[in-house]
Amino acid sequence: MFSTKGVVLKSEGGFKYLSYGVQKAVIVGYELKTAKTGKQMVVLLMEGPKVTDAGFEPDPASKFGGRIGRVNFTIYFDKDNKEQMEQFITNIALIAKKLGVSEQVDVIEASDLESYLNKLMPVLRGKFAVWAITAQEYVYNKDGKDKVGYSLGLRRYGFIASLDEVEADPNHIKPFNKDDKYDYQAVAIASVDPDFKVQAPEDEMPW
Repeated sequence: MFSTKGVVLKSEGGFKYLSYGVQKAVIVGYELKTAKTGKQMVVLLMEGPKVTDAGFEPDPASKFGGRIGRVNFTIYFDKDNKEQMEQFITNIALIAKKLGVSEQVDVIEASDLESYLNKLMPVLRGKFAVWAITAQEYVYNKDGKDKVGYSLGLRRYGFIASLDEVEADPNHIKPFNKDDKYDYQAVAIASVDPDFKVQAPEDEMPW
């Protein structure tokens, strides 16, 4: 017999982790990864707004009851590389401007990256903005099968807008385009299982 009587639908809001796209989110912390070469990568710990969908249970690491994720803020960069350092500092200044905390951020100084981030985070943490979060697919092996996951990052340009800017003009930040290689980078391996996993906060980076 065909009948929908008694069927309990799963909540569409059950997924605990941030995905790619243009979305409202906050910084809640950071991770600093150091390569054997001494180069370092900054990963932002981010969270979306509180999810009120029935059945949604936030990850224990959630601060606001929203979806959480690890978002790559930099490549592995060399602090002695002038161009890379300028790009990093410029992006920090841009975030500070969009969050309305430029004056507080401008007075922060430190001789090393970790000390700088430790001073910076209390100022940036918990303030909502609209972010363009990108995705890069990677291949991982599970149960002897190659599968595809993706790590999150930020657009190189135009990755953040203030809430006021988006309220005044919803297109102030360019819409996400999965066909744009700068928004979404796919792996070109036909034999890979198409099932996706988003990189959870506890996962290791694929590089």
